Formats: sequence, C-alpha cells, structure tokens
Amino acid sequence: MSSEKPDVAPSAESFGFTINKDLSQTIEQAPLEDEQISEPDDSHSNVEPVHNFTEEIRKDIPRPVKTKRFNFLGGVFKNLSAKFGNFFKNFKGLSFGKIPLIAGLVVLLLVIIGGVAAWWFLPTATVTVYVSPKTLNESFEAKFDASGETKPQEKIIKANLEKTTIEGSKTASTTGIKTVGDKAKGQVTIYRAGTSMSLPSGTIIKGPDSLSFSLDEAVTIASGSAGSPGSTKANVSAASIGASYNLSSGTSFSVGSYSLGDLEAKNESAFSGGSSREVNVVSDDDMEKLEKDLTDELKDKAIKELSEKISDDEVLIDASLVSGTESKKFNSKIGDEASTLKLDLSVNEEAFVVKKSDIEDVSMEFLKEKTPPGFILKRENIKTNIETVGGGEEGKYRVSVTANLLPDVDIVDITKKILGRYPEVAKQYMSKNVAGFTGVEFDQKPTLPGRLGTLPRVYGHLEVLLAAQK
Repeated sequence: MSSEKPDVAPSAESFGFTINKDLSQTIEQAPLEDEQISEPDDSHSNVEPVHNFTEEIRKDIPRPVKTKRFNFLGGVFKNLSAKFGNFFKNFKGLSFGKIPLIAGLVVLLLVIIGGVAAWWFLPTATVTVYVSPKTLNESFEAKFDASGETKPQEKIIKANLEKTTIEGSKTASTTGIKTVGDKAKGQVTIYRAGTSMSLPSGTIIKGPDSLSFSLDEAVTIASGSAGSPGSTKANVSAASIGASYNLSSGTSFSVGSYSLGDLEAKNESAFSGGSSREVNVVSDDDMEKLEKDLTDELKDKAIKELSEKISDDEVLIDASLVSGTESKKFNSKIGDEASTLKLDLSVNEEAFVVKKSDIEDVSMEFLKEKTPPGFILKRENIKTNIETVGGGEEGKYRVSVTANLLPDVDIVDITKKILGRYPEVAKQYMSKNVAGFTGVEFDQKPTLPGRLGTLPRVYGHLEVLLAAQK
C-alpha cells in the first residue's frame, strides 16, 4: 500500500474564512509588534491639550433638506429596504464568487429606481384646449396725436410721423383717337355774266354733297354776258381732309352766295391729294389715369419702405398715408400723335406710426364694458382695421375691432385635475367640464408608449393653454 495520504479538499477555514460565526467575536485586537506604551512625559505638562474640532465640524455641516418632490423616492427606498432587508442578510458569509451577482442586482435595482424617478419627474407637456369663441364686432373713432401721449379712456393714440420721398416712371398706351390726313387741291374756272368783279382769298365755293372749297388767293373776273361770259382761273383747296374731296373733272360749283346765273365755277381737271386716317393721340384721360396709377404704385412702394424702417412692436397706419407731388413730367402733350405716354413722377409720402400695444390698450378699454359675463377678452384675440374719417382731418380715424371672446375657464383647476392622466381620459374630462369645448391638442415630451404615456405628474411640468377654435 502506498504511504501517500489521500487528497483532502481544503476547508474554508484554511483560507482564513469563518463559517457561521460572528467576526466581531473571533477577531482579537493585538498591539502592533514594535508598539510601546510609554508613560506621559512630564516635561510637556504645560502644553495645552489639542482641541478636538470633530464634533463642532459635524455640527456645522448642513443637513440635507427634504423636499416634497423627493418624498416619493424616500417612500420607494423605505419599501424596498423593508422588502429586501432579509434578502441582503442572507448574503452574509457568501463566497467571493457571488459578489458580482450581488453587484448586478444592486445596479439593476438602481436602474429601476432611476427609471421610475425619470418617468415621474422628467416628462413635460403642453395641452392646448380649443373652445368656441363669441365674436364681437365694434368700431370707434380714435385720434392719432404726434405731440401727446396715449390716453385709452379718451381714445387718443400717440403717433410718430414718418416721411420719405419716392421716385418712379411709368409708360402706358394712349387711347385718344384723331383723324389726320391731307386736303384735296385743284383748279377751277370761274365764269361771270355781268360787270367785272373781284373775289377775296378764302371765298367759299361749294360742290356736290355740300363739299366746300376755298380760294387760295384773291381773283378778278372780267365782265361778260350770258352768251360770252368773262372767266378767270383760280386755285382752290378743300375745307377738310379726306378722299371724298377728290372730285372728278367737269364738276360744277356755286360761288359764295351768288346764283349760278351770276357766277359759276367748273374744274377742267380732277381734284387730287385728299386723304385721311385715324391715329392714336394723347388725351386728357390718358394723362389723368397714368398719373393716378403711378401715384398708387409709389404709395405702395412708400408703405413698404416705411414699414421696413419701423420696429416689430410698431405698426404703420396705411390709411394715414398722404402724398405730395415733388415733380411731374409727361413726354407728350394732349393731342399729340403718340401710341404711348410716359410719366416721370417724384412724390413725398408721410404716414403715422403707432405702437401695437397702444392700439391694444385703447381697444381693450373700449371693449371692456362690451364683454358679456362668462367670457374673457385677450389681447392676442383682437384684430383691428383703421380707416380715415373725413380724409383723416385732425388725425381722426375709425378703428374697426373684431374680438374673439373665450369662455372664462379655470386653467389652474383643469391643470390639477388632469395631472398624471392619460390623454384620452383628460380629453373626456375636459369635454364635460370646459364650457364651449371643441377639441384639444397634446404636445408631450418625450412621447412614451402604452401605459407609460401619461401626462406629467409634476404641476410645473404641465402647461394648459386656452385658444379659440381653429
């Protein structure tokens, strides 16, 4: 038989572990090897003892203040300590290999607690409640005062006068119609039965269809008889333009107020040169319309330019815009033949600028007594339109006000009632308890799935807004 001893598994005690014993009772306090206990040295008996500040320092350390927000976490820790206290006791004396398991469980527990705390405290939400408004339409006269202050009760609004100069050109087609052309010309022979006589230049002779001509120069007709009349030739021109005056040869004409027995004229050759056509010319209406159109364009340009100069809390009163002509020049006169007309115009523009808050103050003061019970008036629900009164004389204007009045709803009470509720549950509550309720929108951050998607449970993290129906 072999003399070797059988292998025996080493015990826990051989590695220094103690099983089923209280370590506080087994470990003995031994002095250090080179430690010597010496008697007090009388040579230092006059040295004052070192003052112990430990207790005082501990007293000065501020104690953590408990807040209501973390009372919930305190309750969670207390319950978990009660439930898992015995669980941790069972781990006394466990081997080193089980420590990672314990650490993992602790980390998992902390993650769970952190997740619950985050779900409880971190979410935020904005709830917009839409209600059916009551529309109020009113108007009042207000005065813009560039030298005074805003007085809501007197409906006086402080205003600043802004000025600018705008230049521009515009071309438009002419609409005037005019007939132009040439007069027919020719020569006639005037016959006289009687004593000689003279006819001045411009004497009218008339042909068929009352077509009139005139003598280009004075003439003298020799005497003659009915059988042998005196005659003379004379150049004539038509009284008006047109081809109708191009008469054929052999046409008879009467001379002035004389009878054909005393004086008669005939043309041996046909008249020619008469013509006519219609052309576009500048009319008075063309000038007026072009000036008005260009002035309106420059007004719009001025409003845009003045609006860019003011701040966001100011508004330009378009109705107060006043134009003054600086210079004006047309490229043609009335009656000139032209297919287009051009105008160069320079105008001075000025308008009132007022603060939005001042208009709102006056409107709120005016509507205060007109708001029925059970409704509230908000600035953001007011719209105004300003028009001149009598051409804006003395700075007076008519302000038309449209206001959407909202039901008087207790926002604080609604906020408290829907804390921690599911959106659908909150919607059902508001549909029954909010006057004029028409709908609601929920804006939750973050958006959590399923049963986790409740509204915030912290009052300060939930904002409820009241708005007019879209």
